[in-house]
Amino acid sequence: MGRLRALCVDESGTVSISLSFERSGDRGLGRMQGTIAASLQVVCQRCLEKMTLVLRAEPSVILIRAQDREDLTPRNTDSLVVDGPILLSNIVEDELLLAMPMVPMHDIDKCLAGEYRHRQEKPNPFSVLGELKHKD
Repeated sequence: MGRLRALCVDESGTVSISLSFERSGDRGLGRMQGTIAASLQVVCQRCLEKMTLVLRAEPSVILIRAQDREDLTPRNTDSLVVDGPILLSNIVEDELLLAMPMVPMHDIDKCLAGEYRHRQEKPNPFSVLGELKHKD
């Protein structure tokens, strides 16, 4: 999972996979569904410190062959065109990349950058101008 590894600080994360595959009898379409959970070490983009990111994906995908018609798949379901054997690790990596937030960050209460938020605010130097504006 090279693309996922490139987004992590190190390789100490874990991935748990529970997928089931079945074929429906009426149209012969394959279906993959289950749960993928991961705990990865990434960089918080707010404080730039290492953090643990927990991801969870619940894929539900219809597997169709290239020669099958796509109109056979039910509406509002994801489908994957499969021409031959595919690597399960590629599917898992894709699902985890889709579940990853665009900007990973700690919760504000747990983030080191949160202490900057609690500093006393300096008075606005232009507040005097606002007072002059309201004087007649």
